[in-house]
Amino acid sequence: MQCVLEISLKKIKSNWKKINKYSNFRASAVVKANAYGFGLEEIAIALNESGCNFFYVAQIEEGIKLRNRLKSDKIKIGVLEGMIHHPEEYKKNDLIPVINNINQLNNFIDYKKLSPQIRSILHLDTGMNRLGLDSNELDNVLHNISYISSINFEFILTHFSNSNNKDDNFNYIQYEKILKLSSYFKNRKISLSNTGGILLDKKFILDQTRPGIGIYGYDANGKNIIINKKNLNFPAKLKVPILQIRFGKKGDKVSYGRTETLNRDSKLATIGIGYADGILRILKKNISLMINGKSCRIIGSITMDSLIVDITDVDAKNLKVWRDRESGVIFIDDFYVSKDLVSQQLYTSIMHTNPSYFKGSNHPVDSITWDECIQFCNALSRREGRELVYIIQKDTIVANWNANHSVCHNLKSICHWHRCWPGKRVEFGLHKIACLS
Repeated sequence: MQCVLEISLKKIKSNWKKINKYSNFRASAVVKANAYGFGLEEIAIALNESGCNFFYVAQIEEGIKLRNRLKSDKIKIGVLEGMIHHPEEYKKNDLIPVINNINQLNNFIDYKKLSPQIRSILHLDTGMNRLGLDSNELDNVLHNISYISSINFEFILTHFSNSNNKDDNFNYIQYEKILKLSSYFKNRKISLSNTGGILLDKKFILDQTRPGIGIYGYDANGKNIIINKKNLNFPAKLKVPILQIRFGKKGDKVSYGRTETLNRDSKLATIGIGYADGILRILKKNISLMINGKSCRIIGSITMDSLIVDITDVDAKNLKVWRDRESGVIFIDDFYVSKDLVSQQLYTSIMHTNPSYFKGSNHPVDSITWDECIQFCNALSRREGRELVYIIQKDTIVANWNANHSVCHNLKSICHWHRCWPGKRVEFGLHKIACLS
């Protein structure tokens, strides 16, 4: 039994294209924090396929990981935390640090004299009071280092403090302030608007926009984004199995603590997800589950690995309790690669490299491509003296599903169900290979 999170790259691409068009085709993409949890590399690759050539990450580690996947010199990657490492690290990995304070600026200037090719983005604070040089600091710098005004920064960047509130006049004060401050520089290209700023006023678009959460169809207030009278799409869908359906009578108590009483005769479904899966107890009043298109209320406590919902009003004639492979739910058994966990230690011992983002010798391998998975399977088969399943012929992979004593024969089911092809990203581990389609 397993919960399945489906992420539609098609919807993500569509959302970004609409935002980019609305931004006069000047949109970048903020993919920090593992692309808001959706998968850094997978999302960035999909957005690049849609025309995005400028990405922002939070940390240099994210930038390096992304650069290893997006090697084109046409693709630019900005690092929002600033130049907190040696400048050579940014130059070597073709990353653009965002200069956030005086010390970072001085380090950048010193290094640029030795290596003029290094690039940066200058962050000016216009009232958010989080990061960036304020007007007094900038005035002092310009007064003492005349050289700075001639530096060709990629962008002059600032950040709205309250763009999600269209009635806050401070947004317009920040806009006027960044226009004034940017006038001191040779390159006056301005990156101002996050998702909220894009939607706030078209004049805030300027030279570059930085949508982040908006790529997934919602603003920071949790409201669905509408562009040109059309809703953007939320790209994720969580599917969970129904463990049991039962009937309760009016007055019956439900779940731990007997704190909830049924106010009518009810049909109840126990769902296989709980707080161990990230559905926190405090969320109970703020979430509901969709069953056959009907929003269903949670009854009783959210427990560790299950919760109960009221399905009394649901048309349940086609509703099934989980048994094995019903209703399109994919289960972990179908992704067995071997009887034991494919740990980073095992993978490294065979492939002599560890691509995983979340390091740990006993952790499952992650962040590998379908092609790399195939290569691992063949290498594992060779080591154990077993017949190879996969024959790699340039860009084509030929599989012999009848290979005797193969350790990886069940990869066939992934191809069959998910249509994964060479180059698609997969997450690999926990006895399984699971596709992100």
